Amino acid sequence: MTKVPPSKDELERQKLALEIRELQRKWWKRPGYISALLPIMLASLTVLAGILSGFFDRERAKLQNEIAILRDEKSALLEAQSAIHKANEDAEKRLADLTATYQAFRRQVTQESQELFDATMAGQDPEMRRYIEKMLSSDRGTPTPAATATSPPEQKK
Repeated sequence: MTKVPPSKDELERQKLALEIRELQRKWWKRPGYISALLPIMLASLTVLAGILSGFFDRERAKLQNEIAILRDEKSALLEAQSAIHKANEDAEKRLADLTATYQAFRRQVTQESQELFDATMAGQDPEMRRYIEKMLSSDRGTPTPAATATSPPEQKK
């Protein structure tokens, strides 16, 4: 006995009967709806479990504590920054004062040195004076026009 394959009309009837039976099933019994609703139901249950266990309240309290700690650290850092700026301003003022004192002292020393030099040179003979001026100008790197002697003149006894 050989089995005769069903005809095309018979296959179409069977297909329509299966489709009608599938459409008559309740919507929650269809796999397409179940696969779409299952993740939503699991997520809802997870959120509900988190609320009931107090997880979200603990996390909120923890975050508030961290915010308070960060505010305290921020205020401490701002105070430290202010102290550093004040110390910097004080150091700059002290540097300016010391620089002014140094400049005044330098002018005074230069003036007194020049006065001493002039007083010393006033009693020298012109040849000795040119020699000293030449030696001093070579130390400073700028020759003076009066410095023409190359060797010290003989001192008169």
